[in-house]
Amino acid sequence: MKDCIPFDEMRSRCRAALKAHGIKTSTVYDYQHSLAPLISYMEAKGIKSYTSTLGEEFAMTLKYNSGMSCNKRNDVYKVIKLLNSILGEGASPLIRPARIRYEYAEAFRETIECFLQKMETLGRSTNTLACYKHGLSQFSIRMALEKLTPNSLSREKIVQFLDHTEILRGKIVS
Repeated sequence: MKDCIPFDEMRSRCRAALKAHGIKTSTVYDYQHSLAPLISYMEAKGIKSYTSTLGEEFAMTLKYNSGMSCNKRNDVYKVIKLLNSILGEGASPLIRPARIRYEYAEAFRETIECFLQKMETLGRSTNTLACYKHGLSQFSIRMALEKLTPNSLSREKIVQFLDHTEILRGKIVS
């Protein structure tokens, strides 16, 4: 396991990793293009090689960069994950599980499943349902940790949870 990637090898190492996974040429180009902000950052700081610590530092600067679109920021995050996987630190972002399984706190399972069935019958898209599943999974586990059930939830607890998740996403800065 290597602990850094020399600056001049970053593009070629990314390209090789992408090609090894059979990624099409246009996607390889997109990844190469998404390296540009990281490379500019490294050049400005006089940094000669990439490390996972540098990736984390750069990701934090991006989090508060209001001049970069969310999609562009996510593309750069993918490049950071790819570079970290090349270093042997973390799974490759190119290999995804075939199916995500959402876990719900037992006290909330029946309520959530009824809600999801209702949304499906109302014609909600697969992506919308996946988002609901993800959010409700996090919510139900958090509420169960606080020893709450669907019947004992208060509006305040729900708002508190939503505020907490917005802060974690960097959408609310106090």
